[in-house]
Amino acid sequence: MITGGDIASVYQGVLSEDEDIILHVHRYNYEIPSVLNIEQDYQLVIPKKVLSNDNNLTLHCHVRGNEKLFVDVYAKFIEPLVIKNTGMPQVYLK
Repeated sequence: MITGGDIASVYQGVLSEDEDIILHVHRYNYEIPSVLNIEQDYQLVIPKKVLSNDNNLTLHCHVRGNEKLFVDVYAKFIEPLVIKNTGMPQVYLK
């Protein structure tokens, strides 16, 4: 299960090694502008193909239904990334 958030949105999805990850983004604070300039809830597609090693991660994510809206993510890890499937059911925000 992936959960997170910031001062404008909360995020939920399920980690998968076999399929793209669909991250459900729910906006709750409309006073903070969206990085993607989207004012409603949306789904962010995180590809199953991740370019990574023990120290770095690169992702090219796009909004489901509109690949022209995208976010590139670059991360550097202090500790190696551990991906573990917990078998938890997928939860959707409404």
